[in-house]
Amino acid sequence: MPVNVKDTAGKFSVYLPQGISGSPSTPSYIQPFFKSEGFFSWYGPTQNITPDRENKWTDVEFNTSAPPSFMDPGYDPKRIIFFGVKIGISDRSDAPFKGVIYIDDYVLNTDPPITFDFEMLEVEKDFAALRQSIGQCAAPVVRVFVFTDGRAAPEFDLNGQVTGFDEYFMQDFGEFVAIAKRQNILLIPVLLDFLWFDSAKLESGVQLGGRSDIIRDPVKRRSFLDSALKPLIENYCDEPQILAWEVVNEPEWAMRDVPKDPSVGPPNIGDPVTISEMQEFVRLCANTIHACSTQKVTVGSARRVWLSYWRGLGLDLYQFHWYDKFAQASPPDVFPWAPYSDLGLDKPCIVGEVPSKSTQHQPLDFLNAASIGGYDGLLLWSYRAGDDFSDFDRSRGGLETWCRTSGMLVDKIESAKKKTIVTGRCFDWVVGVSFNDKPVETERLTITPNQIVVTGKPKQLGIVSGSNQLRLKFKSGALSSPTSFEK
Repeated sequence: MPVNVKDTAGKFSVYLPQGISGSPSTPSYIQPFFKSEGFFSWYGPTQNITPDRENKWTDVEFNTSAPPSFMDPGYDPKRIIFFGVKIGISDRSDAPFKGVIYIDDYVLNTDPPITFDFEMLEVEKDFAALRQSIGQCAAPVVRVFVFTDGRAAPEFDLNGQVTGFDEYFMQDFGEFVAIAKRQNILLIPVLLDFLWFDSAKLESGVQLGGRSDIIRDPVKRRSFLDSALKPLIENYCDEPQILAWEVVNEPEWAMRDVPKDPSVGPPNIGDPVTISEMQEFVRLCANTIHACSTQKVTVGSARRVWLSYWRGLGLDLYQFHWYDKFAQASPPDVFPWAPYSDLGLDKPCIVGEVPSKSTQHQPLDFLNAASIGGYDGLLLWSYRAGDDFSDFDRSRGGLETWCRTSGMLVDKIESAKKKTIVTGRCFDWVVGVSFNDKPVETERLTITPNQIVVTGKPKQLGIVSGSNQLRLKFKSGALSSPTSFEK
């Protein structure tokens, strides 16, 4: 995501080896630089390296409002995609240095600040922060976009057929899954975005969008299934950290003949496909995934009123998105949402996106509406997008409150002579039960989405006369807040 560094102060620490400073007449120098979309450059003022900076850590401060040493005409400080530090040594210098140059604690005072301490990958920092907010939820889940508009992966030949991945893709994806595992966060990788179907454009020699033929042309579609999707799925068939694969995010924006209200959608997509072409692509992707894995398959439908397009295609999980503007659209998607049972779906459904900014509602409003409506989960947009609908900090408190009070999943507890019955919802995330902090043996549990039956006499289960407490253990490893009940 591009970063805005206009009129921004920054600082970093640098360790410089002996001899790097050079002579007073031809000193070496340090220089911050930035590159915006299109790889247009800005090089800041140089700072000479003096002998007193050698063999130790020193701080270097700069400000992007300063007159640059060099700037490309197309440079845009609001769309930065790359930045770094240049150590310059004059062609006439005889600086005799050996050793290693170290950079640490690179900080940009943007909003929010950007910090690189080189101790942890940025994505792991993000997941660690998310874990603090949603870690106590029954199923902490993050949707992450993978191929998006096709700019970075997969690889294509000159005819537009998929040939596979570059040498880094699988390594990077593997590290990403490992990070999610370390942070106990479940993943929904999103394969394609609707911008995959937009008119092709080039940025720095890289094609964005213009890939509708992958859906439309049977030969190119097969190349995607065999050379991209299948190898990716086969590497992660049995990976428990992956909750579901999302085939396309908001595909309806890129489908002809879907009745759309122009007041609520994105600008027209340049090369839309037909409804049947998109449905066939989703069906084939679902088949490819199911041939290898028991992981769920979903589609991120842009609106609740469009969920019917995805019935009968092999999905295991339905999903719709909602923003305030949809309440006034034609036809409207009102809030609170009508119950899940009204949809007539054959599989569970989650609310895959709701705004965390530019909305009249609080996160707890959305979470309660999803729970009361019988939906299996809700995800907020967005931790990283930085758009007009994203403000994770605004949502953090509501998410933490919800996760701490996840015992509200329990509606009723009935303890009889030989079994105890717990009724509620979303129990498909439950893997363990304890009464008064005494874990119940797994073989005593029968768990369905709306009921947990625990066989055994109350005394065997740790239940006493009078006041008791139930706690649920979720797949994520989190424990619910205690639910009190009387026997």
